[in-house]
Amino acid sequence: MSGTASFERHGDVGVVHLAAPAGTGLTARLRADLARRLEEAESDGRVRIVVLLAEGGALAAEPGCGPAAEEGEPSDAPDARALAARVETAHKPVVAALDGAALDEGLELLLAARVRLAARRSRLGLPEAGLGLVPGAGGTQRLPRLVGTGAALDLMASGAVIEARVAETLGLIDGVEKEPLIGSAVSAARRLVDSLPPRVRDRQAGGDADAVRRDVERLSETGLPDAVLERLGEAVEAAATRSFDDGMAVEGELAAAARAEPAVRARRYLARVRRDCRTAPELTAAEGWPLGSVAVVGAGVMGADIAILCAEHDVPVIMLDRDPLAVSRGLGRANDHFTRRVEAGAMDEADAIHRNALIQHSTKLREIALASLVIEAVTEDASVKEAVFRDLGERCRPRSVLATNTAALDVDRFAAAASCPPQVLGMHVVSPVLERQVVEIAAGRETDPAAVRTAAAFVERVGRVPVPVANRPGFVGTRILEAYLREAWLLAEEGVSPAAVDDALEREGFAEGPFRLNDRIGVDGGWRLRDHPEGSDDDRLPRASRLPERMAAHGRAGLARGAGWYRWRGIGPDAEAFEDDGWLHDAADDARARGVSRREVPVAEARERLLLMLVNQAFVVLDKGHAFRPGDVDVVAVDATGFPEVWGGPFFWAQEQGLPTLVERLQALEQANGPRFHPAPLLVRLADKGMAPADAAGMA
Repeated sequence: MSGTASFERHGDVGVVHLAAPAGTGLTARLRADLARRLEEAESDGRVRIVVLLAEGGALAAEPGCGPAAEEGEPSDAPDARALAARVETAHKPVVAALDGAALDEGLELLLAARVRLAARRSRLGLPEAGLGLVPGAGGTQRLPRLVGTGAALDLMASGAVIEARVAETLGLIDGVEKEPLIGSAVSAARRLVDSLPPRVRDRQAGGDADAVRRDVERLSETGLPDAVLERLGEAVEAAATRSFDDGMAVEGELAAAARAEPAVRARRYLARVRRDCRTAPELTAAEGWPLGSVAVVGAGVMGADIAILCAEHDVPVIMLDRDPLAVSRGLGRANDHFTRRVEAGAMDEADAIHRNALIQHSTKLREIALASLVIEAVTEDASVKEAVFRDLGERCRPRSVLATNTAALDVDRFAAAASCPPQVLGMHVVSPVLERQVVEIAAGRETDPAAVRTAAAFVERVGRVPVPVANRPGFVGTRILEAYLREAWLLAEEGVSPAAVDDALEREGFAEGPFRLNDRIGVDGGWRLRDHPEGSDDDRLPRASRLPERMAAHGRAGLARGAGWYRWRGIGPDAEAFEDDGWLHDAADDARARGVSRREVPVAEARERLLLMLVNQAFVVLDKGHAFRPGDVDVVAVDATGFPEVWGGPFFWAQEQGLPTLVERLQALEQANGPRFHPAPLLVRLADKGMAPADAAGMA
């Protein structure tokens, strides 16, 4: 849905009002409409000054992905750069008033106004630098003229989104006004009309070339890629040392160069498809039910971490388990998490106490009666889950959602057990819960669309991305992850060095290599498809090595046990991995039992096998109906497997490589290693027809 622009006159003050749903941003239609309304205000002889009032999501698209695309966009819409110039050079001065969020191009538009006001609840920022972009609508030139070069670089390089009071302190806005903002803004405009500050373009940036270079050097320790930081520095240095027009020319060149970078294009693509997931028709077909408290059934690692996630986002939650010791361990895990957050300076002790207090606990399942969302997080055993859902169905209230956190099992099986199928769905929180961003939502045959919308709303409330998937074995994430890790296990049997493979893939941009990832989620993980008969319909899955079970039986079950493919020190995302060959004896035994000759596997061969297994499996899951769109698969694969964000996901990467080339590489692997590398039929069809992965949804 597009935003709207309207014009009305309040005496001698013209008000151009922008309104749009959250995440919409400055669409082409809204930009064209805004330009017309500004023209209308300027042509009204009774208007002396214009208030540009922006509410909701009119100035806040998803960071880095631009405004939402629409059908029938007007061809005469000015781009964001031209629109900002139009505001700045208007014959009648413009006072910007923000009640909502202004991000990226939206903030750049506000910067062009003579005066900027905001409601207390407003948020402002230029987070697109985190995607490798350079603000291209004047942000690098106007921001330093308002807050100084150092603060401007800090804001852009950090990608921080700041509150209105902080923005006022910096000088980014001129005042924080009371609500309703329209009255305050009109009064302020009338008061200021005869004593306006100069246009931002006519001011001097606070700082010089040497100061900018020192700030760039200081910020080099923040982890922002050097190329991004250097571009930001060059643009801000131009603001400090050159005329506004010359600086805008420099900014334009740098912004265009950044947009052309393959890694930036990949990140922008991911930002767009993540936005599309949130608004997917499978998730938004109905209004949701009221969302109140949450109950988590199962106090193991997964259940405890889901409870922690709720508390992190101010969602009251009750953790239930019939075993008092399990409840005690779950509460201890939560307390340890918040204690570490305090020690790291991420929250104070009062906040940690508050978060812990949000997590209630019980050994009585009847306590779910008041919950609007119940998340089952017991062991990945179908019979155990069925028993839980029988109890849930007897105790839950109408219009509450019963969600299974299964990674691989059939949602309809549990819906039947609960005897209230419209309320049951799958909600797979990708593991490790506190480190991942994606939650797969799978509706059953009879799931009410309102239940799906409610689950998606919860996922967004806890800061995660909901991705619709089909109720098929392994959904999307587990199916791809299983194939990827099975290939890693075969490589280990053959003689590969886990550390060498992990290091090589991580240098290319993988969040973690397959062996470190396997340790984090559990070498003996119940997430696997191996024991699920539903998961046996694909002969492209590599055979399941028994090496992980042998390792787990000898106490090497992964990070949670302190050892797996590595020895581990610490817990959680900050745990350190150390090379250890304790698994080698099991690998040698397993190889002998299977008749596999161990050898020194070249890292390049391992990389090719792992990467192409993962990408080929992405085409398989789409072709078999596990996913609805290629972009959905890319979002899940990046999160679940650590696939490089700078490659955009398996489908985006495949398109960059060229589909015919990818088919040839898979055929070479098939000849050397067997039918598990046979190119996916969908991939072959697309390659033969010269089509792109974006066309895949219609061919699957």
